Amino acid sequence: MTTNDRKYPPAFRPRAGSIPDAVRYSGIGRASLYKEAARRPGLFRKWNGENGKTLVDFNILDSILDALPVGPAETKKSLNRWSRRAGNVTKLEVT
Repeated sequence: MTTNDRKYPPAFRPRAGSIPDAVRYSGIGRASLYKEAARRPGLFRKWNGENGKTLVDFNILDSILDALPVGPAETKKSLNRWSRRAGNVTKLEVT
């Protein structure tokens, strides 16, 4: 992903956003955000009381992302597996 693909450049990221904004920003699914909110008080905030809009605190979301372990690099075997899952007829060639 390049900087132009992001909705918010890092220097202009808002303090909070809607749940769909948080999903786009972090890549974490909606259900996982709700599970994380149960463990992290303050991740979700209410605007206009109990029936108002739910906002996600991006500073807390950033701390969650920073705490995630670094994933391994993709290997040829895992790339071939993803190709089969996507239903591609041709095999991915990795150089």
